[in-house]
Amino acid sequence: MVLAIVLTAGLILGPADAPPVRRAAGAAVVGASALVVLINFGWLYPVLSAETITYSQWWARMLMRSWV
Repeated sequence: MVLAIVLTAGLILGPADAPPVRRAAGAAVVGASALVVLINFGWLYPVLSAETITYSQWWARMLMRSWV
């Protein structure tokens, strides 16, 4: 899965001989998506690591209300 994500990021970034504008746009897209993934991981870390959190904090992390 990680290899597929890295290969996709490389395709979005573009080839080494691509115009600088294309490479900059690709780097911005890849960087923004990586930032979103890191923020999401930080948000869900207490649930993933089984830390004790309040009920309201846990409820805020449930993506779909039908899960509970």
